[in-house]
Amino acid sequence: MDGTVQSRRHGASAVIDVVGTLPAAAGVANAELLRVLSLDPESVTCDLSGVTGDLDERALHELLDTGGLLEHWPGTAVVLVTSQRVDPRLLARYGVGREPAARSTARIHLDPHPRAVRSARDFVSRTCLDWQLPHVIRSAVLVVGELVTNGLAYTGTALDVTVSAVGGRLLLGVHDGSPQRPQAPAPPSGSARGHGLQLVAGFSRAWGALPRADGGKVVWAVLDT
Repeated sequence: MDGTVQSRRHGASAVIDVVGTLPAAAGVANAELLRVLSLDPESVTCDLSGVTGDLDERALHELLDTGGLLEHWPGTAVVLVTSQRVDPRLLARYGVGREPAARSTARIHLDPHPRAVRSARDFVSRTCLDWQLPHVIRSAVLVVGELVTNGLAYTGTALDVTVSAVGGRLLLGVHDGSPQRPQAPAPPSGSARGHGLQLVAGFSRAWGALPRADGGKVVWAVLDT
């Protein structure tokens, strides 16, 4: 058996039960982990007690690779249930073993309209002010504006914008109804505009996209506060 997974929610936490043989089971579990993380849980438990094979560095990376989200976002704690001994330094890289952290979270729903970009920027600006994070407003507003602009241009669906803050980091998420990964076209030659997702990368510690179980995705970015 290569691997099967089943996930369940317990309030703000999630549990992923994995059965199978490594390394194949790690890839199957990672696909489910990405879908679970799109819901921004406070903690995720990966139960590997039904898994055989070595949980070596390669298998651990395949299991927990999120494109930088777990490494840079301290708001999600990860627990591994396994009888195998794993180097604590490898586990710490992905947030395994850290305690769930209390966070502040705000959300807004946006219809696919040109005014959605302005609404998203205003929402993020007000939220940062409410949380006494005025120094991150400029970069957060720029990043969310580019993410929403990209979502409107390439998906045409309604959007949900989430903002979470914990441990000196800000997590911005833009949810849409399309599975298509974000597009980053090259800016026109000689133009100061159109840099889009290149600006997101420049102002963020890390950014990426996570698939959702409903067929959509969330494009996320982590910023320092």
